[in-house]
Amino acid sequence: MKIFAQTVWFMQRMITFAPNQTYYQPSNYKIMETMDRYITVAYKMYAINADGTREMLEEATAEHPFQFISGYGTVLDAFEQSVAAKAKGETFAVEIPCAEAYGEFDHNHILDLSIDIFKADGHLDRERIAPNKAVQLNTADGRVVNALIEAVDEAGGIVTVNLNHPLAGRNIAFEGMITENRPATADEVQGLMNLMNHHGCDCCGGCHSDCGSGCADEGCGCSGGCH
Repeated sequence: MKIFAQTVWFMQRMITFAPNQTYYQPSNYKIMETMDRYITVAYKMYAINADGTREMLEEATAEHPFQFISGYGTVLDAFEQSVAAKAKGETFAVEIPCAEAYGEFDHNHILDLSIDIFKADGHLDRERIAPNKAVQLNTADGRVVNALIEAVDEAGGIVTVNLNHPLAGRNIAFEGMITENRPATADEVQGLMNLMNHHGCDCCGGCHSDCGSGCADEGCGCSGGCH
């Protein structure tokens, strides 16, 4: 989630703890022609290092592909644009600069918050509230944001959290194959609407989501992966 500086300034005061090779060019995308498509893909996802080498981060196999419905903003625009017009069996590869992926790393998204925010009935769960643990935070307007705890200073009463996406500042790449691309059914679209309105199952995923009890196969509109 991209959080702008002014939003972070507000959140710091009001936040609460909640227990193909193609380069991306958005102007080439014809939205209406690829709306409401049920798409599944097998892929490998890479982070691109400064020297051009690649580090594989994630893989979705043909047996357990990533699935989503196009046109609803549930995946990265560049990823969707690289696969939405392709037919079943076609391959794709796309490189996405960090600005069009998970954003630049922003040091303003490192916040020192009161440790009291993370306490329940005056008690701090030291297993959950610890360095390198992922947490979810609620903003005053009801939005949920993911954060990574960087430090806990009990004596000073401060918990330092990082609101940057784990892949902020990294250029990324995907390569893979379309395993299904067809019009989405009304039930599939409704399932996605339920998901987006926080009804029904959670959207399960890799590096950028906190998956609940699992949704995965039907009715959710999306599942798996870092998109």
